[in-house]
Amino acid sequence: MIFASDLDRTLLYSLHALGGSLPSYPVIVAEQAEGRAISYISQTTAELLRDLERQAIVFIPVTTRTIAQYSRIQFFATEMVPKYAIVSNGGNVLIEGTPRQEWTEHIHQQLANCAPAAEVDNLFERSFASPDWTVKRTHSDELFYTVQLVRERLPDGLDRELQTALQPLNWTVSLQGRKLYLVPSCVNKGAALRYIKTLTSRPRVAAAGDSLLDESLLAEASFALVPRHGEFKQYYGDQSPYPYTEAAGMDAAHELITRAMEWFNTYAYN
Repeated sequence: MIFASDLDRTLLYSLHALGGSLPSYPVIVAEQAEGRAISYISQTTAELLRDLERQAIVFIPVTTRTIAQYSRIQFFATEMVPKYAIVSNGGNVLIEGTPRQEWTEHIHQQLANCAPAAEVDNLFERSFASPDWTVKRTHSDELFYTVQLVRERLPDGLDRELQTALQPLNWTVSLQGRKLYLVPSCVNKGAALRYIKTLTSRPRVAAAGDSLLDESLLAEASFALVPRHGEFKQYYGDQSPYPYTEAAGMDAAHELITRAMEWFNTYAYN
């Protein structure tokens, strides 16, 4: 069995994502840069993930982070080292920290079915980008664009307008906090999870994620949950195709794993 989960704003939280203050219960610094804490994981979440391992459930971190950004999460490099990881929004599959070349080659073949990155970049620059809210644009792992922005200045509905413009090009859009992602449709978390399911011969999957980029991941699972905070809730409201947690923030992480374990246990006794 597999538990595949998004990381940022699902299991890991920056101080900004926590509203500027840490919760009252114990937390662990999951990631540091230049001596400064970047993201946190609660001690309860860490213990629950270790419980999964003890029950022989494969935990797969799934993230839009690039290979380099994922590698700087010290918690997954030293405290708990997953065998498999899905990074670059599914563009890369890591096995024991090394990109799986077979999958990388497959993705680059699939990119032929999407508009070239330069065409999308030009469209964004010409018709949408503005110095009022655009801070920086990066071609992440040469697969998709990450746009850092001033969220308060972003025009209302721009992400939906951009989605409409990019859909004929076979690209998609996701707005998460202070970042806007422009992603080829073939670069998705669900396809990468399906690949690992084949490698491991483990068809039973529980999944969790908070953003629209997690939709393909959730669709690939037999049991899926969404934290009640984040982009997914903002986009779907009460019409979500997947149930929300009762809790929000780090408490949602505890609930996600606990409910996934309960679902796994129904198979152990049936």
